[in-house]
Parts: sequence; C-alpha cells; structure tokens
Amino acid sequence: MFLHTPLTVAERHGHDVKDFPEPPSDAPLGVDATVSEGWLDLKVKNETEMSFQISISFDEDHITGRLLTDQDNGKFYEVVNGESLYYRKNNKVFEEVDVKQKTIQIANGDYISEKLLYQNKCEIGYPLPEGTNVVEKGSKVK
Repeated sequence: MFLHTPLTVAERHGHDVKDFPEPPSDAPLGVDATVSEGWLDLKVKNETEMSFQISISFDEDHITGRLLTDQDNGKFYEVVNGESLYYRKNNKVFEEVDVKQKTIQIANGDYISEKLLYQNKCEIGYPLPEGTNVVEKGSKVK
C-alpha cells in the first residue's frame, strides 16, 4: 500500500521463506512485509509536505487498507518488478527480484520517473515449476 505513494519505506522485512507459490494476482513479487512486535517492523517516513491518514478495516475474509491525504500531488505511483532471478546456494533455492516504483503524471499519463525501491530476496520452500531457470550463485546469467 505504501509503495503506491510518495512516502519513503524506511524499514521493511520481507518473508525469509516463501513456502508456497504466489496465488494468481496482479501484484508484483516481493511486496510482502513482516510485522512482528518487538522484532521486525515496517516503518514508513513522510518526507513530503502532505499529511496522510491510514485507514484499515477487517471483515471475515479481507483486510482492506487505504491511505488518505490532504492534497492531490497530481501523480500516480505504479509498482513493478525487474526480472526475477532464481539461484541455488548451499543446496537451497532463492528468488531475487527488483521492486521498482514508476511515477506517472495523472493529467496526461506521462511517465515522470522510475526508481529502485529495494531488491527482495527470499528462500523458495516449494518445488519450482519444471523449466524454471535456476543458476548457481556466482555463475553468469544468460
């Protein structure tokens, strides 16, 4: 949710192990985050002149989150992936993927910028589909 705003993610911890394949979704890879009292946190910093309010609601099946703001900055933020890489290290398979943010002008749809937010790395704890390219860490990717 925060990745679709001008807010800065100051601390984020993805899951260490992905135990099952991603369900069908249009969400990019690597945008999960763990929050654990006293241990790992998701921290977001507001370095803008805008004020934000977090709204979260729950029902039996869903958690719905929204960020409300007091200003429209005229921009849209799209979160996309670079290419994912699967590699083997110490007999374990890992996924590595760049998570990027594209900034787009709402008025005309013009692309303004793209920046790397972070590189997500996690262990894969399930069999990858047959034919998935897995490289040995340190080998050249073709």
